[in-house]
Amino acid sequence: MKKFKKVVLCLALTSVVSAFSIVGGASATATTAATAATTTESVTITDLGPNANDALFASIASQSNNQNDMIIKPLATDGRNISYSFAQVSTFVKTDALPTSTYGTVPLKLVQYTPSKSSVASFTYQFSNISGTKKTTVQQVTADIESPAETLTFYNVPEGTASDPIYLFIVQKGTDNFNFGNGYTAY
Repeated sequence: MKKFKKVVLCLALTSVVSAFSIVGGASATATTAATAATTTESVTITDLGPNANDALFASIASQSNNQNDMIIKPLATDGRNISYSFAQVSTFVKTDALPTSTYGTVPLKLVQYTPSKSSVASFTYQFSNISGTKKTTVQQVTADIESPAETLTFYNVPEGTASDPIYLFIVQKGTDNFNFGNGYTAY
């Protein structure tokens, strides 16, 4: 019941932030973008190297505008950072484009969790262009992270352009599609 209340609270906060973003143009702050509850277990972060998502990029290139799980709901941005929120990802999602002035060392604050008692959230995070030719290493995070947010630092985020932007790709690796997450870059 406690986890259920946390999920309901997180969904309510996401809805409120979304409503303010759409109606009033208010921006999500670091506090709103990465709050959900408390971390209850250790976090495992694994560097999978830059090519771990190559099959994903090949499948994106062959898809014809299928929007299933491909775009997550962006929250407000300050022009140098991105923030996002997602729910019930079964394959992968990508954010809006990273601002072209943001590259190099980019910290990412994130929360991810599943209310299931039988599994934990597991996602990979990678900055890349849509074709996968300019990309960072893939970082896999396995844990329910609710509060405080976990910080992943990417040291080699490529510089994007207007015609070839860089996105954050988030790939679901866990067994439970009933999952939630949000985060922001802190450049």
